[in-house]
Amino acid sequence: MDGGGGQGVLSYFTSSTSVNIDLETGVASGGDADGDVIIGDTFVFATGTGSDIISDVSINVDIVAISAGASQFSDLTLTRFGDDTIVQFSNTTITLRDVLPAELDANDFVF
Repeated sequence: MDGGGGQGVLSYFTSSTSVNIDLETGVASGGDADGDVIIGDTFVFATGTGSDIISDVSINVDIVAISAGASQFSDLTLTRFGDDTIVQFSNTTITLRDVLPAELDANDFVF
């Protein structure tokens, strides 16, 4: 998917298993993402999307969009796990690879 100069939306909301998105290569795998190639910087999640991993996040560039299950930054739980950040809300877990919680703020998320 290439959003080009406009806005594109890519959602794995209905995937029955977790997906892995590697931002460096643009390749997505797992669940409904198998074989997808992604060019862009907004990742949409909602309640019930399970456990997902985003690799190679660019701080102050990439955006995590929460469409359901949290309505503000304070609804999120950010936990350090090694060099990664685990973002949790409702029954959803997102792992941001090579990003520390202290590097994130409300500007990295939209609700």
